[in-house]
Amino acid sequence: MNDLQPPSAATGKRISRTSFILKWLFPVFWFGILGISAIGALLVEGASIAAVIMPVVMMVLGYFVMKLFIWDLADEVFDYGEYLVVRKGDLEQKIPLGDIVNVNYMSMSSPPRITILCRTLGPLGTEIAFMGPITFNPFKKPELVVDLIERADRERRR
Repeated sequence: MNDLQPPSAATGKRISRTSFILKWLFPVFWFGILGISAIGALLVEGASIAAVIMPVVMMVLGYFVMKLFIWDLADEVFDYGEYLVVRKGDLEQKIPLGDIVNVNYMSMSSPPRITILCRTLGPLGTEIAFMGPITFNPFKKPELVVDLIERADRERRR
């Protein structure tokens, strides 16, 4: 399954931000606090039904928001010059730059997302998202994104 060499500083450059805190620690904190709140409201005599229902509603909404915007993010993305290596859990996908159809950057989302649309289907699908760099100018694409777009376009023209 894994025929690629592990990335090293000499060959691959990490272009994604670490998503561990956002993908794992934040959900544990979110669901834990809301679960404790709901259970606590059940145990308090005279508590209103809203004190139980609101944390449950927030847990359900949080689940769907995290499923859409957080849990789909790749764990690591490495740039090897002519191709990218994307890892998510136990899955790994090698994406030649010529296979990239589009690179999209969403600065107004939290976290900032870079989404790569690939021409061919791989183990992670054709649309791969990862955490992009934080920029202070939301109207300007980061150099990483501009560079990736230009290099992918050059490879497609070959």
